[in-house]
Amino acid sequence: MRVVNTETIDILSRALDALSLRHAAIAHNIANVNTPGYKRYTVRFEEFLARELSGESLRLARTHPRHRANAGTAAARPIVERQLGGSIRPDGNNVDIDLEMAALSQNAILYQALIGQLAWQLRALKTAISEGRR
Repeated sequence: MRVVNTETIDILSRALDALSLRHAAIAHNIANVNTPGYKRYTVRFEEFLARELSGESLRLARTHPRHRANAGTAAARPIVERQLGGSIRPDGNNVDIDLEMAALSQNAILYQALIGQLAWQLRALKTAISEGRR
């Protein structure tokens, strides 16, 4: 049984990076809520990560015994997209401040949850390294 799974740490780290990018996109949207013609940005990540973890996507061939067996999971990267349609105002701006604030809160909650999981993984790694000694 493995106490520490470095693949889990890698996935959590990449997810935190994606959530940080999403936070920046949402903050940018909020800052431009009154900019005529502004089109909001979104960040897609969860669907790509789910596809990678389920094994649906392309896996890399392991051509050498020292290569990582799970190297294919590194392909799940966030994508920033601009939402060009759906203008909700006459000036062409499509930012809905209520939706952005809700997305910001949801993103912050998810980020905190993943930080907690990463902290647990790192504590387990520290315990394994120190052989249970403090």
